[in-house]
Amino acid sequence: EARGAIISSFCTVLMSQHVEIRKNAFNTLTYAVQSSPADFTGHWYKILTTLAEFQWEPTSLDFTSHDIDSLEEITSSLLSVHNGGKIARSWSLSLFSDIIIFNIDKFEELWPKLTDKFIPIFEDGMYDSAVSCLSKIILKGFNSKSELMLCQFMNQVIETSPQSRKNILEIYKTLLAAQGQIINKGWNYVIKTLSPLNYIALVESDKGKESEIEVSRDSLFDSSESIEQVEENSLISLGFQCLQVICSDIMFTLDDTIQSSIIKLLFEYTSQRSDTNVSLSAFNQLWNVIPLVKTSSMWKLIFSSCVPLINDDRNDV
Repeated sequence: EARGAIISSFCTVLMSQHVEIRKNAFNTLTYAVQSSPADFTGHWYKILTTLAEFQWEPTSLDFTSHDIDSLEEITSSLLSVHNGGKIARSWSLSLFSDIIIFNIDKFEELWPKLTDKFIPIFEDGMYDSAVSCLSKIILKGFNSKSELMLCQFMNQVIETSPQSRKNILEIYKTLLAAQGQIINKGWNYVIKTLSPLNYIALVESDKGKESEIEVSRDSLFDSSESIEQVEENSLISLGFQCLQVICSDIMFTLDDTIQSSIIKLLFEYTSQRSDTNVSLSAFNQLWNVIPLVKTSSMWKLIFSSCVPLINDDRNDV
């Protein structure tokens, strides 16, 4: 109780109008936080909420490695900081990503405790900060121990936050090109995330949310394509670009089961009717895949998937 009262006093003093008093209180508190982190257990939310006002930059992140419980409290508190609007949120998520990367050796134990608090941030009006945070974690902390959970998390973001789906696909495109060989256990989530059926369904579900907006779309677009169609095509094209990287650079390293799933995914892109150019490109992509076919079951999969396309009413297909 005494410790909490002292911490509260410091946090109150930090809001003082007297510049010199605020400066001394800030220096004292931040020094104590970094030198004796164990003393602040149970009070991290109040401290970090206060320091958000100052955009505090720690001189070192060693204070976060005291123990897993303190690390969880610190990172959970950062995800809960929402005072001060967009600036505070950006600061808290930037520090959150830095701490996750600094403690990447504890990722498997820590991450499952944070996802339920992280996901809702993608759904609010500041999802761009959440996307930037996730992008940094993936590009700097993606390894053999974190790949499964991060692939699973990205799929969860796609399913719960439609406004973030384009950003997630862009992250995947970069990830697959630079570190795709690392993915092992996460392939099922990758394939699920890239499915064009997933994005068509998301776009269709968004239409209901916009039904109350009384704006003539004809006045916004001179072409015959609706807003939903343009968005849908953009997502499908971006998802297919990710698939192209897999087929060209990674697929030959994967086992038969995952290769078969990728072939199924290729035919999903061939069969979708939102973007004919993607359909044709997906069919052409099969020429890169066929040399990898090793089993009769994979050949059966290819031929059986081709049959419905024979009666496709699109002339080019």
